[in-house]
Amino acid sequence: EIDKPRNPESEKIFKLSHIRHSADSLIELFSELLQSQGIVKVVDDVMIEHSFLPYADLCKPIAESYREAVQKRKIKIVLQGTDQLGKIYANIEDFRHILQNLLNNAVKYTYEGNDIIVKMQRAAGKYAMIHVMSRSIPIESNEKEEIFKGNYRSINVVKAKIDGEGRGLRIARAIARRLGGDIVLNIADGYNVFTIFIPVELFRSKKEIGV
Repeated sequence: EIDKPRNPESEKIFKLSHIRHSADSLIELFSELLQSQGIVKVVDDVMIEHSFLPYADLCKPIAESYREAVQKRKIKIVLQGTDQLGKIYANIEDFRHILQNLLNNAVKYTYEGNDIIVKMQRAAGKYAMIHVMSRSIPIESNEKEEIFKGNYRSINVVKAKIDGEGRGLRIARAIARRLGGDIVLNIADGYNVFTIFIPVELFRSKKEIGV
């Protein structure tokens, strides 16, 4: 069972971000409609609200929000390395969108009875990583970049006749790249492994940030 964050301030920040989620989703949809028609290029985050909280306190409630869905499909979300990343200073709504988009797909496409593993890793170099791994409907090797394009759906997903719009991965990667990171897909031993790269500079101390 996944524990909810015990830090009252972290829980408060996370609940407040929920209030913005529905409105942000509508804005995203409207923005994409405009861009798809070539009408306007939307500039993200005119006003950015930053928060300072443990990254695990962001991930745990997101995973918890899928409790009912994973129980129905007899799958589990397993968090690993929750002590690896420490605190992050960023717009938490950005990170919520990234992780939720990846988990939405994993919960939808993972084969019944399997686990979805979310592994956090603080590696040497410029990036920290979050791996979202699942034994899911396979993505063909020639689709590894195509799936990040708007409205593209994997051939095997289409064959399986599972509902979806094909927008989530494009949104998630766009946000990650705006933050200076990226999302890539690797396919190994029957697993789809989506890796989120997060610049380590976002995991600085309050003193370094000046807040």
